[in-house]
Amino acid sequence: MIIMVSPMLKASRKAILLSTIIGLTGGAVTGHGIYLSAKASFSQYLLEAAWEESVKEGHAIAPWPWADTKPLARIEFKQQKQTFIIMEGSSGRTLAFAPGHLTGSSLPGRGGHTIISAHRDTHFSVLEKSAISDVLILETLDNRKHFYQISAINIIDTRSEHLILEPEKGLLTLITCYPFDAIHAGSPFRYRVDAILINNPVKPL
Repeated sequence: MIIMVSPMLKASRKAILLSTIIGLTGGAVTGHGIYLSAKASFSQYLLEAAWEESVKEGHAIAPWPWADTKPLARIEFKQQKQTFIIMEGSSGRTLAFAPGHLTGSSLPGRGGHTIISAHRDTHFSVLEKSAISDVLILETLDNRKHFYQISAINIIDTRSEHLILEPEKGLLTLITCYPFDAIHAGSPFRYRVDAILINNPVKPL
């Protein structure tokens, strides 16, 4: 006998599973960084599923019923062989699960200056291993790939330096806290990676 499961039931089961896992994890581990890492790890398959469905449908779809954010793009660090879903907004709730797009900067794939942030001890720990000339691939919901090359890496002090949008450029900026091995959160320093668009958008065959 074949039993068909409705999409709504599947979504409900995913939501219950994620809620249960996160609840158990929160009670079993200590430390802000460990907790964020666990949540990010358990939620990745839901984010990937939401991304694939969003690309198929042509519009962003929330990864779970109560999510207040949706996938915007997917970024690949080619040299490090790591890929992450980029979500709308950069609130603490969003960054607990994925890198987030800074509201006010250009949307991924629209040209201009796109800014993405993430935690130093989860998704953007990869930035510590990134280097000048590394290639980043930004895939958007229209199934196009935009290639960027890292052109600058800087450490900035938020007490005296500000992030200025440069909308006239095809620029991707990745931001995370610094230093990467800091014991306590709240450092005024940020690790900034800038990458320039190196070709026209490519739609895969």
